[in-house]
Amino acid sequence: MRETVQEVYAEALDNAALEAFEGRYSDSELAEMVDEEKIRKEALQLMLDV
Repeated sequence: MRETVQEVYAEALDNAALEAFEGRYSDSELAEMVDEEKIRKEALQLMLDV
């Protein structure tokens, strides 16, 4: 499951940059604003809780 989270993180970040901020920030700019490790841990936890 960790691999799955790692594989989709970049795509999710790109989609978030486009959807949440209407393209104002690039995915790399948005990545600097978030805690990647925390997001990955939370995503993994949500998958395990299902």
